[in-house]
Amino acid sequence: MTWTIEALAVHFDKMVNLILARMQEMEAGWARATDLARENSRLERERASSQIDDRLAGMNEFRDAMKDQASRFVTRSELGLQLDALCDKIDRIEKRENVGEGKSQGMGAAWGYLITAVSAVTAILLVVHTLMN
Repeated sequence: MTWTIEALAVHFDKMVNLILARMQEMEAGWARATDLARENSRLERERASSQIDDRLAGMNEFRDAMKDQASRFVTRSELGLQLDALCDKIDRIEKRENVGEGKSQGMGAAWGYLITAVSAVTAILLVVHTLMN
């Protein structure tokens, strides 16, 4: 087969056109791949953002629960006041008990002295009565 200039020109034109068509196909493929990569990236960002939002919402819910719990706790100053009031009540109750015990002990001792005195008088009267008879 012999090549003429016209045949070489036609052949080279065909080859260039084939190469250009292949390059256009490759460029279209790269464009599709780039578009898919961009779309996947966008979807991943949205998913990650959604996950972060969910996590932050959970953290906020936990933080609110902790604030609510902390608001129900008694402060040290309130507890100190309540403890002082309770100690005062205990002191007053102890004083009342001591006074009551003192009164009952005093009454018990008085009854004891009275019974002893009555017994002694009875014994003396019995001795006197026995001696007189």
